[in-house]
Amino acid sequence: MRKLVLGIFLVAMLVFVPATVAMANFNVTLDNQPIQVAMEVRDGRTLVPVRVFVQDILGGEVDWCGDARRVDIIHKHNALVLHIDSNVALVNGNEVLLDVPAMIINYATLVPLRFVTEALGMDVNFNDGTIHVTSTHIQVVDFPYTVGRGTDATLSIIGRPLTYYHLGVEFLAGASTAVGLGYVLTDEYGNAYWIWRIGSTTTLGNWPITITGGGEIRREYFEVRE
Repeated sequence: MRKLVLGIFLVAMLVFVPATVAMANFNVTLDNQPIQVAMEVRDGRTLVPVRVFVQDILGGEVDWCGDARRVDIIHKHNALVLHIDSNVALVNGNEVLLDVPAMIINYATLVPLRFVTEALGMDVNFNDGTIHVTSTHIQVVDFPYTVGRGTDATLSIIGRPLTYYHLGVEFLAGASTAVGLGYVLTDEYGNAYWIWRIGSTTTLGNWPITITGGGEIRREYFEVRE
């Protein structure tokens, strides 16, 4: 009878263990150099310990506010705010929706790998069991992270001299076709500048932009308001 009860208990344990959480078994590289970081997978998204990944590996700053259950990240000119178990984060003051929230697992604060790295202007790719994180030297010099409907948005960067850089903007309906986006050739100092119009009916919210050129990628977010 004891064996039967034990067997039922073990089956119950297997049934009620959350299937959405699993240990990740991926290799990770930063700028093609292998790095060591523990990972968890939640709902198909990879999470990493925030202090190890952001502070120790990327060289950023991490602050934990226990009362608010909030983690603040500062890396170069970018500032991120994530609340535990919340699908809303702040990127340079703008709200962004997350596929999976930051969470505490085994007393460690874990954050979504792709969101954090892309919000910090880096690129992430998964290939043959390896997560490739690539930093960028593209500098955003001037960018109003909040733009009103029916007004002009501008973006200035410093990249490689005499190199073509492409600016793309994604909205709810897909890639923007606004005049002024696309390829721009930097000057001899690496400067490039775009100006484009935000439509009067553009969906309100936070939207990603992608800058590519010189073998590098940088991503940012901006908010469209009334």
